[in-house]
Amino acid sequence: MLKKEGQLSLLVTGLSLFTDTIYYHMIKIPIEIGDTVYVGKFKNKRIVVKSITYNEYGLPLINGRPLLTMRIEKLMPKDLDESEVKLKSILNNIQKSK
Repeated sequence: MLKKEGQLSLLVTGLSLFTDTIYYHMIKIPIEIGDTVYVGKFKNKRIVVKSITYNEYGLPLINGRPLLTMRIEKLMPKDLDESEVKLKSILNNIQKSK
């Protein structure tokens, strides 16, 4: 695993099932100190990244919480999801018909 200041990188290793070769794969996660991420059960609470550390297994922690339980704001779509747009149009039609 590469540990650079302010950037997350994971080195994933594995063994091929069909050959006796070991493979390595680098995963770079675009999170830096100062970015905003969403946490909580429903991923709706915004927090600012203050620290990036690693636990004893080499997995990244952001502000002491596991990375895999967060959403990264700068990677989320900026516009509304199609299902949200359809739901809003249906609700508007219901309100107009009353």
